[in-house]
Amino acid sequence: MNRRLSHRQRAFTLVELLVAMAIIGILVALLLPAVQNARESSRRTECKNNLKQIGLALHSYVDAFTTFPPGSVRRYVGTFPPMGGSWQTSQLSWMTRILPYLDQKSVHKQINWSQEPGDQGTPHTSLRATKLHMFRCPSDGRAGSSATHAVTNYVTCIGHTTDASEGFIPPPSGVPTPSTQNGEGVMLINSYTSIAHIRDGTSNTMVVSECKVNDPWVFRYQGDTAGYTACQTGTAPPITANNATGGRGYSWFFAQANQAWTYSTRLPPNDMATKNHECENFTTTGVFAARSHHVGGVHVLTCDGAIRFVNDNLDRQVWKNVGTRASKEVVTQF
Repeated sequence: MNRRLSHRQRAFTLVELLVAMAIIGILVALLLPAVQNARESSRRTECKNNLKQIGLALHSYVDAFTTFPPGSVRRYVGTFPPMGGSWQTSQLSWMTRILPYLDQKSVHKQINWSQEPGDQGTPHTSLRATKLHMFRCPSDGRAGSSATHAVTNYVTCIGHTTDASEGFIPPPSGVPTPSTQNGEGVMLINSYTSIAHIRDGTSNTMVVSECKVNDPWVFRYQGDTAGYTACQTGTAPPITANNATGGRGYSWFFAQANQAWTYSTRLPPNDMATKNHECENFTTTGVFAARSHHVGGVHVLTCDGAIRFVNDNLDRQVWKNVGTRASKEVVTQF
């Protein structure tokens, strides 16, 4: 009898079991956010390190060539003005030019710089689809890459303008000339920007930030001025797919359309007004925001190699000011 009673006393009652399960559930609920936060903190650190390596590579390029690499190189063939001819040249991105300084000499050696356009021909078919981890933010879980192009989360600033063009004819080799187009971004189409051209100060001038791969959609207005303006203010009708030239960050290799390689300070970081879609007018003109999956803001790389986390609520004028290289603004609290 005593043995049976003792055995019963050692057993869990239904109430005790339910209480234990409830406690375990509460502990799991408390631990999961902490685990997720720790993982995101690790991903943010890795993203920051990617940008740090890109910054070091850019400065190594400057040491070798005296200028920052052009965002893209295009040669205008035909009569200009008036309108006529077509954009030519490889149109390969600034990222292709810094590959040797990112321990990717083997990839760099395979590039045929005379191929026009640069996303055609062998071996570019395989190169443009090559996934490089240093060009991806680990917080962006989207697969993103297509069968033909590997994506990137890192894009270069073109300033408050909508046009990534700097000029039509690059200067002679080894002879950097002051920028003449808009005095804003550092790496533009046909730009050859030296440290001396960054008159606002290298610590006050952004050169690279983040984008979300294929998010939001991109719509091409192609001369529709009213629609293009409405898109920038977030009042354009929503869309449900990208235009044919590709989505945000669609290629680290090929820099034809702006959405692949640029962002403009015309829109604030993680802009909510254009969260359905952003605006391409032509392949050299478009308005795309810096965006990230990090809560509260985006990482930016400044021309001195520093990495900063910019809050979504940063003053719009300050955001505009740090997007220019030679506009003589006074930058505070950046």
